[in-house]
Amino acid sequence: MLTRILLIVLIIGLGSAECEFSIMSFGDFNLTSEKQLKDIIKKENVFLLGLTSGDCQGCCESENFYQTLMETLDKYRPRIPFIRHNLQKSNFISKYIPEQDKLPAIYGVKKGTFFKYHDMQDSLKILRFADRLISPVFYMKNLTEVLEYLNPATGGFNSLKLLAVLDDSDLKQDYEKSVEKLGNWFTTEIRAIIDRNLIKELRKIRPDIGYNTLILIRQDDTKMTDILATENLYKWILNNCVGLVEELTPYNFQMYSTTTIPMIILFLDPKNHYHNNYIEEYKKSARKFEGKIRYSWLDATKPDYIEKRRRLGLVTEILPSIAFNVRNQIIYPYPEGMEFIEKNIDTFAQGYIDGKKSNQPTFYTPKDINLLSCKNLKYDDFEDVVYEEGVDVVLFLYTSHNHKDSEKFSNVFNKVCEKFTDLGYKSLEVYVYDNAVEKPYKTLPTGKFPRVLISPAYSKNDPLVVFNGEFNVEKIMKFVEKNADVQVVIPDENEDNKENMQEIKALEDTDGEVKGKEEL
Repeated sequence: MLTRILLIVLIIGLGSAECEFSIMSFGDFNLTSEKQLKDIIKKENVFLLGLTSGDCQGCCESENFYQTLMETLDKYRPRIPFIRHNLQKSNFISKYIPEQDKLPAIYGVKKGTFFKYHDMQDSLKILRFADRLISPVFYMKNLTEVLEYLNPATGGFNSLKLLAVLDDSDLKQDYEKSVEKLGNWFTTEIRAIIDRNLIKELRKIRPDIGYNTLILIRQDDTKMTDILATENLYKWILNNCVGLVEELTPYNFQMYSTTTIPMIILFLDPKNHYHNNYIEEYKKSARKFEGKIRYSWLDATKPDYIEKRRRLGLVTEILPSIAFNVRNQIIYPYPEGMEFIEKNIDTFAQGYIDGKKSNQPTFYTPKDINLLSCKNLKYDDFEDVVYEEGVDVVLFLYTSHNHKDSEKFSNVFNKVCEKFTDLGYKSLEVYVYDNAVEKPYKTLPTGKFPRVLISPAYSKNDPLVVFNGEFNVEKIMKFVEKNADVQVVIPDENEDNKENMQEIKALEDTDGEVKGKEEL
């Protein structure tokens, strides 16, 4: 009894446990009025603003981090002030930050302009974010260093380098203002040259670099623009900072998130044997929508991205799959199971631009699939079953989720299963694989459903053989007969029909004779 009471007390204690620190525990100054904000803006060139709220779930947990942030800021000079504000008590801050997203949040404020910090709670990153606001550009003075800087980055991650060659000193302030918004781009180096003698030396070696030019250097490409002829330098950087289609990584995430145009994410498995084919189809579509939609892709095999797929409306295990990732929280996924080809991707992208609403179910919706005569194959057993030496394995690849063709042709393959069961070949196994609920194995071509494939008994290192004919029982069985390594003989349907007709006729004749005798 005592143990039970103690357990109840413990549970109550845990349920009512509070944070170690209450909100607004750490900071240089707690902001309570708009007048105070205006005074700080006049006094401080750059400061950090930490927003919180008493009714925010998880806000008090961040106070431990803010304690660490204060300790970090104290170690560096110039000391950057960290101002706090409780949104629950007043909302005057909405005049300056009209779109307040998730709390808690940190902003950098420079001369009255607010820049949101977009990244993890890392005190050194926030310090660098603030430093970028204080000194957004590093000015180079050495030719050797400039030439080395102009080489594309070589590394295991995405990086970006900017170099402005400013012969016109009046452009310096404009350039700095254009790159202030890139404070979150922690893998981006932002530099410039304003020394005219250095510019002349550089142009002797690199005559392709003009005066007043901005150079953008990616790992895969280098682009240049005439600063005087470029209407919006910041927008030009956004449009060129990443390639046509790139993997979305922690290193380039801020580049993608800063853009104001809609973004599509392609989820796929980079180890899938058809990965490059899917990327090529995706790129064909991306070229048509360049400047209107940003195309990216993610490694969907990473556990962190499973929940991401679900939030974007992708409810099955099918890969490749795509969906829009937009700030307005609109759910607009590509129909799962639809053939992954350029034309369909174009239609999907244009539909979003035209303001169409998604009619895709946001939860698993199984169709009426008839495969009762077939054996189901699971992902965990795939390799052992399909790649067993000496056994020809036939596979019906389909999706049970909201897919008319899989439903329509399941009856056909069910009959195929019945016929092969009747034939009883021990060297031949026939299975069905539902990609809606089973992960796609790396050798499966999952860009189209349904599909019939065979893994020949003694050619296990070769790609699976894909059936491309008319979807009927006879043609599928002949496909198996042709591609099986161990001989199987498929009875001729016409011969069977003749024998059946003869048997029926014989029965009819017998019935006729019996009937005639009865009449006599």
